[in-house]
Amino acid sequence: MTLGFTTIMNDQPNYFVEKVWQSLFETWPGREMSDAYSDYLLKYTATFGREWDGTQLEDLQPKYHSVRRDRHHRWKPGNLIHFVVNNRTASRFQFAPALPCTSVQEIEFIVNENKILLIDGRELSYEEKKAFALNNGFDSIARMAQNSPKGFKGRIVHWTELRY
Repeated sequence: MTLGFTTIMNDQPNYFVEKVWQSLFETWPGREMSDAYSDYLLKYTATFGREWDGTQLEDLQPKYHSVRRDRHHRWKPGNLIHFVVNNRTASRFQFAPALPCTSVQEIEFIVNENKILLIDGRELSYEEKKAFALNNGFDSIARMAQNSPKGFKGRIVHWTELRY
């Protein structure tokens, strides 16, 4: 199944492509993933005439999962994840190898002064929310809340063994 990613949020690069790759290097260490990275980077450069935005950054926090609406519960463990940018456009690009979804978890954002985050019905502590925001590709809870609609209910799509 296609898991589409934006590359720009609030007029700023989000480095999601590189953050996903950081998690893939941790999850699938070894020469095979390094070779895949080189292949996809070369294909991206040939397609778009430049490397992806965060190629030169070394201190990126890995992105271990992604949140989706998934009203019909289509995401399931074992589904292949196709990591893409520019989904549903002529410039759609798969930037990493297809890998299995390892699990899904229910998530609910209640964005108010408390920024409540429920995963599988359990409210996360402040420290857990901070870790979740980082693991989801954001640099803070506030930045994640800024990009999350109030009252959002969805699912976390995992490609690593991390769970909450």
